[in-house]
Amino acid sequence: MVSRFDKQIYLGVCETREEQLKILKAVTSKIPLDANISLDNVVLSLSFNLTGADFAALATDAFYIATRRVITRLNEDSNSDTKVEVTEYDLLEAAENLVPSVSFEELKMYKEIKSKSSNAGLLDL
Repeated sequence: MVSRFDKQIYLGVCETREEQLKILKAVTSKIPLDANISLDNVVLSLSFNLTGADFAALATDAFYIATRRVITRLNEDSNSDTKVEVTEYDLLEAAENLVPSVSFEELKMYKEIKSKSSNAGLLDL
């Protein structure tokens, strides 16, 4: 009998700052970023147990923070600029509040499973 999932795929997490930077650039590519933002600085504040979904949540949360800032500014002065741009501060604030979806203990367990299963049909991507 073939089960619904007949292959295991281990994607892992970013293990270097360069890998994290590539993912962060990808997930922020469609949101408006402030011209002075340094994604390199943001990456330095991130832990190494973040998944792709965590990076996407980081970008989304930063955009919400930026949007709330613009709304607050508009409530104070209706002639304020309505342009929403994510700043480095927005990303750092979002990173500070981000709860990784995988703990370091779970990550260790997944790596052990990967190691044990490497010859049993596990695809390493």
